[in-house]
Amino acid sequence: MTNLDQFKVYSGQISLPNNHVQNFQVKVDGNLARQNKLSPKNIQSIVENIITEQLNSDIDLYGGPQKMDR
Repeated sequence: MTNLDQFKVYSGQISLPNNHVQNFQVKVDGNLARQNKLSPKNIQSIVENIITEQLNSDIDLYGGPQKMDR
């Protein structure tokens, strides 16, 4: 059983290419964050990279094709 106190929620915002701002929340295992020396800035960068890759991909996060009229 996992102790819920070990999880930390990070919130942030990223700017998307279409000039929209996207809010996000990420729940991170505190032990893993410490082991990997993750800071809020690192987590922000990771989320930006994932979303950027997603926007540049033809496949969505759920495995289906994206609409062409983005």
